[in-house]
Amino acid sequence: MNNGAGTGSGQGIYLDNYRVAAAASTQTVTLNTRTGVSVSTSLSLTNTNNVTAPFQENLGTTGFSGTTSSFTASGSATGIAGGGTGSDSLSVGVTAGTVGTAGIYSGATTLGLQTEDVNSSGLGNAGVGNQIVTINVNAYDFATAAFSQTAGDGSLTGGGVSYTLDFGTGLALNTTYTATLQLANGMFSLYKDSLQGAYGTVGGAFSETAGNFASLTSGGTDTFTVSFFTGSTGTFTDTLTFNGTSLNTPLGNAALGQINIGISAVAIPEPNVTALLGGLGMLLLLRRRRN
Repeated sequence: MNNGAGTGSGQGIYLDNYRVAAAASTQTVTLNTRTGVSVSTSLSLTNTNNVTAPFQENLGTTGFSGTTSSFTASGSATGIAGGGTGSDSLSVGVTAGTVGTAGIYSGATTLGLQTEDVNSSGLGNAGVGNQIVTINVNAYDFATAAFSQTAGDGSLTGGGVSYTLDFGTGLALNTTYTATLQLANGMFSLYKDSLQGAYGTVGGAFSETAGNFASLTSGGTDTFTVSFFTGSTGTFTDTLTFNGTSLNTPLGNAALGQINIGISAVAIPEPNVTALLGGLGMLLLLRRRRN
């Protein structure tokens, strides 16, 4: 750009030539969030002209336009020197309602650009086109831990953070009762966290094969057993705990609430055969006397 102003001392006229600012015509911004959570980030803008060029004008903005519905774009930037990058108050993002379910969402906005005079040249500011900004958002669900019974003895009920495994009452002595349980990290999805898990232990008349695991992908399952051995009579209870962590590299890991599986069983004495036969004999004797 030429300002047309002349300088010199009679031997000639010298013109100050300024190079206008420039920027890429497009850029893509990728954001990560949880489902139902709004997110935004600073938008960087680079003056792509050579930083060493003499009389290099600065880059600025004239505002956003044409932003996709439910996406956000705001702010401005000024004074970005050649080869430099700035953001000032430039920001793009998405509203919470748009990312209501897990998945990828895309929007766009148009950022107006201008070249800004330097060195008090008096050239003022002038438009130098637009930059199309594509906004991609990855929305993730937390990992989930849901237990079910797939085989064996007893009955598993409950849900959420509280379950009950009831082996029942009237259980025979010197017998092992075993339930097969399964932990599932929901349905498969590319946008669902992996699950890390740590089990507690049970003891006494109860035993289990549950083992800690480092990472269970979405849709994955972990199977284990819980057993009860009726070595003596009485009512038996214990609790198997599970603590999970939702794993997500871009968003960070998050601890999930503890889940408790209450276990119960009631064993009864074995029948005394001698006493039982004696009782039957007395009944027969009484019937004979009545007859």
